[in-house]
Amino acid sequence: MTVACELELERHGRHGRRASGRLEDGLARLLVPRPDGLEEIAVSVDLLPDAFARLVGLGPRPGLEPAVRLRYQPAELARLIAEQTVKATSDAFGGPISGEGDRNPLATLRSHWRIEARRSPSIDPPDVREVEVLDTEDTLWLVSHPSAEVELRSTTSTEVFRLRAALAGRPEDLRAAPAPADQ
Repeated sequence: MTVACELELERHGRHGRRASGRLEDGLARLLVPRPDGLEEIAVSVDLLPDAFARLVGLGPRPGLEPAVRLRYQPAELARLIAEQTVKATSDAFGGPISGEGDRNPLATLRSHWRIEARRSPSIDPPDVREVEVLDTEDTLWLVSHPSAEVELRSTTSTEVFRLRAALAGRPEDLRAAPAPADQ
C-alpha cells in the first residue's frame, strides 16, 4: 500500500480541532477528533473537498467586492487574531465595507484553519501545499506569506473550495500511486 499524500487539518477558534490523515489507494482516511476520542473516516478522494468543507464549516459568505488585500507583520497578525480585532480604516479597504463605515475585518471571526498536504513523502524535498483561511461572517480571508509580512486577501467560498480540491492533486493521480522503486 503506497501513501500518495499525508494530510493535516488545524482549526482554531470556537470549535478548534486537529485532524490528520492520508490518501492511499483512492481513499482518504482521516482521523477526526470527537468528544469521545478519535474517529477514522474513509471517503473517496473524489469526495475529499466535500469532507473538508464539512470539517471546517465552509459555506457561503457575503464577500467583498472588489477583493481587498491587507498586510501585517506575523506577530502583529497573531496578536490581532487572538484579540479578534484588526485596526483598519476605510482607506485600507478603499471605502466602507458593506456600507457600514470603518469596520474591523476580523470582528466577526468564526475560525482560523489550515489544511496542509504533503505529496509523496519519500521525495526530497517533499511537495507541500497548504491553504490557510480566516473565516469571518463577512468574508473569507486567504492567508499567504509572500515575504516577511503576512498577506490577507478577501476571497469567495468557491475559490477556497477549488484551492482545497487542488491541494492533494488530481484524484486520478491518487488512485493508483506507483510504489517506490527498490534501491
